[in-house]
Amino acid sequence: MSGSTVVGRRAAVRPGAEAVVTIASAKRQRSRRRARRRALLLVVLGVAMIITIFPVYWVLVAAVDPTSTLATQSLLPSSISLGNARRLLSSAQIPFWHRFGNSLEISLTVAAVTVSSPR
Repeated sequence: MSGSTVVGRRAAVRPGAEAVVTIASAKRQRSRRRARRRALLLVVLGVAMIITIFPVYWVLVAAVDPTSTLATQSLLPSSISLGNARRLLSSAQIPFWHRFGNSLEISLTVAAVTVSSPR
């Protein structure tokens, strides 16, 4: 093979083939680094999602747990009851609807003032 050069263990047929091999290996390394970064990002986002969603799940499980106690609550309730919600919404001792109305009034007022204020 006239005009061939040996680069490492590979024989390059044309001059400049060494640069082609180097560019290809650099692309492979970048691709591997990107894949590792993406995998790490997905793991971090998955953990963040679990940390964010777990409190909402815990509150929902506590709401449907008929024992009405957080001390004995498990991750998966053995039975589900809407008794807590019925008691909350219909009890005269707990003014839920009055408090809900106050919250709604404040939030709508703040939203209206925010939207109507000049920039």
